[in-house]
Formats: sequence, structure tokens, C-alpha cells
Amino acid sequence: MKPYQRALLPPIAILFITAFMAYFPNLKMGPMAYFFLVSFAYGSSIFSFYYIFSQMFPDKRNTEIPPQFLRKEQIELSGVRGTKAFQLTTNFSLLTVVIGLFACYYLPLKYKENELNQNGIKTKGIVTYEMYSKTNMGEIRGYKFLDKSNINHSDIIKNKSLKEGDTIEILYSSKRPDINKILSVNDEIFGI
Repeated sequence: MKPYQRALLPPIAILFITAFMAYFPNLKMGPMAYFFLVSFAYGSSIFSFYYIFSQMFPDKRNTEIPPQFLRKEQIELSGVRGTKAFQLTTNFSLLTVVIGLFACYYLPLKYKENELNQNGIKTKGIVTYEMYSKTNMGEIRGYKFLDKSNINHSDIIKNKSLKEGDTIEILYSSKRPDINKILSVNDEIFGI
């Protein structure tokens, strides 16, 4: 594989991960796992940025791999910190991580909102259990509801006021019932 082909792999991986997160907005993972997944995907762009910038701004101090992955002594000996490729790589990598966190948070929310607006159906559900979860940061409630085909679906929500057995009003997508939202709760923080 040629170097320029290897430089294209991280941006392709970024596109796939962003598309996956936008299509599956109900990933039930803790916020830290989500943060590390996004940071890893967008942080891997450091390789393609360094390759591009070291080709654009040739300097004898440029190294073969991004200096961020070298030991401190190697960076100081090579003097790579003062190169334009190093500075631009650092800035653009941080920028892509920030943009990635925004895109991977915003796109799934917009997708979920659009799906519920276009295909949303109201139904009744029931709270089935209460639980405290360290990974989801607090008290969560599980609930079930039936879709229009009488298929049972369940989900969880972070909420303190609901009790087991409470009836709730739910808006779900007729095409993808895993995309749903509780309508009748006032203190809902966010659906997990």
C-alpha cells in the first residue's frame, strides 16, 4: 500500500463511524465510551494530516511518523516541534476532534428528531423497572410499549420521578421503533 493510500484510511474510517453513529442514535453506551470512540476516530486523522503537511512543507527535521507518537527525547533531538508540519498537524487534529464530537452528537439528535417528526406514532407504555447505574450516571427506568403490529419494544430513560408500573405516553417511529421518546415526563434529562 502506498503512503498516500494509507493517509486516506483515517478519513474513510471517520466517515463510516460518523455515519454509523448518525444511523444508530440510540447507542446505549456510557458518555465516556462515546467520547473515547469519537476521539479515537477523529484523532486518528493525525496520521493523514502529518503526511499531507510534511509533503507540503518539506523540512529535514520532519520524521517518518507523527511526532506526537515519538518519545520526548526523540522529539527534542530532532527539533521537529518547530516545523510547520508539526504545528499544523496538531492544530488540525484538535480541530477535527472538536468537529467530530459536535457532529457525532448533533447528527444523531437531528436524525432522531426528523425520524419522529416524519414517522412518529403515539402510544402508551409502562415503566417496568427502576435501577441505579454507574455507567449511565444515575437512576434509570426501563419501559415497554407495543407498536402498531403488537410487537413489544423496550428502552431505558434517565429519570427520577417515574415509578415501576407508571403509565407513560411514548412517541415512536413506525419504521424504526427503537427510535422513541417519552412525551409525558416533565423531568426527562435525556433518553439513553
